[in-house]
Amino acid sequence: SGLIIPVGKWVFKQTALLCQRLQAMAPGLRLSFNVSYTQIIDDTFQEYIKSALEVYQIPGRCLGIELTESRSDEMPEALSKFVNKCRNMGILFILDDFGNAYSSLQLLLRYPVDMIKLDRSLVREAVSDREKLDLVASIIYACHRFHKQVCVEGVETAEDLALMRQSGCDYIQGFYFYRPLEVEDLFRILSTAPLAEPTPSIPMPPSSNQEGHHATDI
Repeated sequence: SGLIIPVGKWVFKQTALLCQRLQAMAPGLRLSFNVSYTQIIDDTFQEYIKSALEVYQIPGRCLGIELTESRSDEMPEALSKFVNKCRNMGILFILDDFGNAYSSLQLLLRYPVDMIKLDRSLVREAVSDREKLDLVASIIYACHRFHKQVCVEGVETAEDLALMRQSGCDYIQGFYFYRPLEVEDLFRILSTAPLAEPTPSIPMPPSSNQEGHHATDI
């Protein structure tokens, strides 16, 4: 129906407004938001992003764009162009759900990815099988060799957290930390427990990020 175009811009505006508020309380905190391939080929979306950064005076480095790995081979030229323009604004490019589909480490060479988010299914496998944990650690090592940061998704228990700390990842995300939060609850947490440097990335609520998990630097 094409509604993703105006809705996507509205979501980004809300992200920008929230980011503006967050910078006053926790400078350097990063918000991530999802984009669709329909938005990528919309010529007006990049200009909208650029304009919003200027209007709300937000450094691009405080935002991260997430795209699912399962569709990363669609329209590669359009995707590369979109990613490069966003990165020129300082925005990070995050490849989400890595390992959920036909993942290939060639993706790390094909696109200028800043961060890889390993799918929660890998965590579930790693918790139940030591060899799978070694596989996860190997994937993380390969990503680091390509100078990519790695966030592990789906950490829900203390056992998950302890195992993933052994994996060598850069960030850990999951319900172990927080369930999806209302905006005012997030500000209440930040006001009572200031984040230590370096500050973590906080995905947007489910309307723009399906997981809504907290990501913490380790």
